[in-house]
Amino acid sequence: MIHNNGYLDIKSNNRVYYNQGVQTACQTQFETGSLKHQMIIGARLHQDAFDRFQWVDKYQMQNGVLGVIDRGTQGTESNRLQNATALAAYIQYELAYKKWRFIPGMRYENITFNKQDYGKVDTERTGQDLKETENKNQIFLPGLGISYAWNKHLNLIFGAHKGFSPSGFTEDALPEQSTNYEIGGKYLKGTSQLAIIGFYSDYANLLGADNLSAGGSGSGDLFNGGQARAMGVEFLASYDLLQKNKNQRLPIGATYTYTKAMFLNSFESDFAGWGSVQEHDLLPYLPQHQIGFNIGYELEKLGIFYNYKYQSEMYAVAGTSALPNEFVMPAFSVSDISVNYDLRTRVQLFGSVMNIMNTKYIAAMRPAGLRPGMPRAFRLGVKVKL
Repeated sequence: MIHNNGYLDIKSNNRVYYNQGVQTACQTQFETGSLKHQMIIGARLHQDAFDRFQWVDKYQMQNGVLGVIDRGTQGTESNRLQNATALAAYIQYELAYKKWRFIPGMRYENITFNKQDYGKVDTERTGQDLKETENKNQIFLPGLGISYAWNKHLNLIFGAHKGFSPSGFTEDALPEQSTNYEIGGKYLKGTSQLAIIGFYSDYANLLGADNLSAGGSGSGDLFNGGQARAMGVEFLASYDLLQKNKNQRLPIGATYTYTKAMFLNSFESDFAGWGSVQEHDLLPYLPQHQIGFNIGYELEKLGIFYNYKYQSEMYAVAGTSALPNEFVMPAFSVSDISVNYDLRTRVQLFGSVMNIMNTKYIAAMRPAGLRPGMPRAFRLGVKVKL
């Protein structure tokens, strides 16, 4: 933070992390007539913890040099201990019959979060201002996957799974839960690949996080976002135009993703990224259309590749097309080119130009206002495989 009198606050992110755990899994498979069976059972006990003991120093520019003018006291910015203990167990069964595969499964999660906040005054951690909180999550998560081999190249797939994201250390936050579906097909033959997948996610409770990178205070607290829905389709295609040529390759590919995600209830949130939300408002920072295209040429030791990316407009806050322009990030497209050359068996020279046209675009509006996308950039280097 920069103050009016010219000095700058710089936070010392003094943190200590540790994690430990144990996991195991066992598997068996057998056949009964024309049926093939496979079963996997696993479990994991895990603990994570971190210790924040942070402070802020004041700096100021003096004769062109940034120097300390006031050392902060350790523990006066963040002074807390946090840990989580998690038990996860799962069972997955696969049944194969002719062209069909059925894969049902179940996962169990049991997580306990503990936080000890000593406050910004008790730097000796005597406990005089200690605030302790505990949060528990326990849930069963079923899932089912089905595939059908139409022929040796084409597979049709369907999946339905329960989704979950823990509520963390925030007392009032509920865990995120969703029901997710996907359906589509994948085709693979030689260098040809084609995939089309439709998806639908129904969120019973969406979570948001108060992070500095999203323009928040940096507390890391989670926020309930109520019900939401996301749906769309993904498309991928690739092909080698010179697949019959043994010495040259001309791979070409394209991708497309359509996503529409909206809130299904109205609410007021202290989370800056949501704010005042109305039913059917679109989720922020989620473009509806994303397109990618790539083409390359490979000849013995030389490779040249071109990549194109397009992203449609997206919103910086929850809303609809009626939002003022200051909350809308316009659509943009960026092109990159790269070259590599195998100098020796294990040595490769490479170079690339990113954002060839030096396109100026808005990458984000948080934190602290507009964030520009990367301008034209050059990269040159050597890769050595040992």
